[in-house]
Amino acid sequence: MVCPDFKSGRVVIEKMLPVLFCAGRDRSLCIDDVITSYSSEEKTYEDTFIKSRDTEIETKITLSKNTGKMFDNNDLYRVMSIGYRREDRDGTRIRFPEILFGPTNFFDFIGFGSALGDKDIERCRLLMDSGASIDSLSVPVPLGTNTFVVTSDGIIVLSHRKSGNYFGHSDDFSIHVSVAEGMLRPQDRANPFNTVSRGLYEELYIDESLYSVSGIKLLGIWSDLVRFQLNAVFVVNIDASFADLQSAWRLAPDAGENFDIISLPLDIDDIASVLLDEFISEKHKFVLSSNHVSSSLLTLMHHYFLPGKIRRALGGNV
Repeated sequence: MVCPDFKSGRVVIEKMLPVLFCAGRDRSLCIDDVITSYSSEEKTYEDTFIKSRDTEIETKITLSKNTGKMFDNNDLYRVMSIGYRREDRDGTRIRFPEILFGPTNFFDFIGFGSALGDKDIERCRLLMDSGASIDSLSVPVPLGTNTFVVTSDGIIVLSHRKSGNYFGHSDDFSIHVSVAEGMLRPQDRANPFNTVSRGLYEELYIDESLYSVSGIKLLGIWSDLVRFQLNAVFVVNIDASFADLQSAWRLAPDAGENFDIISLPLDIDDIASVLLDEFISEKHKFVLSSNHVSSSLLTLMHHYFLPGKIRRALGGNV
């Protein structure tokens, strides 16, 4: 089995496939469209996977100690099943997600991920594509969120992540799609929109005085077959300029994860040039740090721009 890639024009997104791609122009899902629920059912694992997980965890802990960066075994929600209901909206048939979550933890997530083979990856892909339950898999599949913040002056907020978080070239910017990211955790009450609100405050110092929770838009969900993670892409417009954020974001609880925040104009050619590894700012070249970045930026383009313009900007079919 070969883990597939997603292709869009000259852009190739490695080992990432769309599960729910609803980001047509001016179309999205809001908090009332997504049905989520929680089960306290614990998942059991085979002994062979437990041994593989523990070996991988020991390796990562040793590496973390050597680099001086420790990580905690935080509780997470895994996706037990993901299904859909379909409705017409403005003449277009839309798939609305129905997701059931259950308990897991960070160590299970990163440890089991290293034990997967091609057959496991292919089985996960087929299950996700069909909308069937994924609880039969030997590994937990958590949900992560990436949230684009669009400022009042039309700027997309990206972050220059520190190398301990994301690894890029030392002389370039290692760009992650959003500083408002996060894994779905118990305090989010099985609702990824709560993860978005938590991330906005923890990483950008943005509270609900600057945006409406009902205005948070879910643009799509992708399946990351490298990390075995579902990646949900959101966008939120805030009542503040990029300059306002520059003077405040360092007060955020998790501000230490970033060197700086970076502005990207909400312009189709600028976004496309980042996806094509051609965008150069006044001082640095942008380097995308993960397949989550590419898939999220592509999703954002589909939300704001017409397919023909996207096709021309990316140099091929979409």
